[in-house]
Amino acid sequence: MKHLYKLSILLFLLPALLAAGPEDGKYTKSKKISKTFNVNKNCLVAIQNEFGSVSITTWDSPTVSIDITVQVSGNNEDRVIDQLQDIDIDFEASASKVSAITDAEHSSNNSGGLWNLLFGSDSNRSSNMKIDYIIKMPVTASLDISNDYGAVILDRLKGRASIKCDFGRLDIGQLLAENNDLKFDYTNNSHIDYMKSGNIQADFSGFELYGAEKVTYKGDYTKAKFHNVKILDFNGDFSTIQTDDVTKLIGRGDYTTIKIGHVKELVNLNTDFGSISIAELGRDFKEATVKSEYTTIKINYHPEASFRFDIDTEFSSIKLSDDLTVTSSESDNTDKQKSGYCGPKSSTAVINIRSSFGGVSLKKN
Repeated sequence: MKHLYKLSILLFLLPALLAAGPEDGKYTKSKKISKTFNVNKNCLVAIQNEFGSVSITTWDSPTVSIDITVQVSGNNEDRVIDQLQDIDIDFEASASKVSAITDAEHSSNNSGGLWNLLFGSDSNRSSNMKIDYIIKMPVTASLDISNDYGAVILDRLKGRASIKCDFGRLDIGQLLAENNDLKFDYTNNSHIDYMKSGNIQADFSGFELYGAEKVTYKGDYTKAKFHNVKILDFNGDFSTIQTDDVTKLIGRGDYTTIKIGHVKELVNLNTDFGSISIAELGRDFKEATVKSEYTTIKINYHPEASFRFDIDTEFSSIKLSDDLTVTSSESDNTDKQKSGYCGPKSSTAVINIRSSFGGVSLKKN
């Protein structure tokens, strides 16, 4: 029983444990590595790192500058020195590509094993290492970066970005190219100011995207907030999806809370075991389609919006605004159906809702 109890604690603490590592010891050693490369302005910069932050600023110079600080601390001075010597950076450079890969294979942050890290004595625990990058690169270059157990910080980039980060944090300014790719797990409190277009894949994370033209998002167990996005396509389970202002929204998710602000044109949702709230369908919206089971649905619309609606439910209630004109209404022990219009009967905008085992509310703001 004791071993099962310890194992359950280990599994619960694993994400935080991997991110934090052991505490600093009484001996600390460090070294600095600096490289500068002349490149084409449209080159590729590729970085692979772990156990530290990567901070990137861009400039107009056709130069890539990389400054790295490696720090190791622990209670065994000889082990600290050995680990510091074992950590190296593998560089490759040409005019079209610069790559830097952290080589810490022989200096594992958890060399004593996770079990020993949790339950072993202080004297047996591994040293703690930190590897931080500061990079300057052309603003028109492309970026391919993988950084685990640390932050990725980037101010502004006109080239395409591919960013992978686990057990860390993203602090991204402007991604001005199309088809960017962001992948991160166990990465919370992350912020992206602007991404023109691209894909986001995130699990067990939390992030905010403040502005974008077109985004495809897939994530589970994640709290995602999109402030101002023209086109958003998402697939998320066991999550919270929130938007402030969106033009077109297509999404599906199970066991997910979906909170939508203002919809300018279109929303299409398919969800089970969750909740949907739409603060406002805009005055000139074109289509709102919802298909759900075991989901509460609350939709508000602009006072000047005009549309036709068709709501079909099973084991669900229907609540409508008084200003709606109902042209068809059917009800029995299990099924309810209501259809009609708001404003001119000839309106081309439509609301279609199919719901089982949930409540539907359609109200004017």
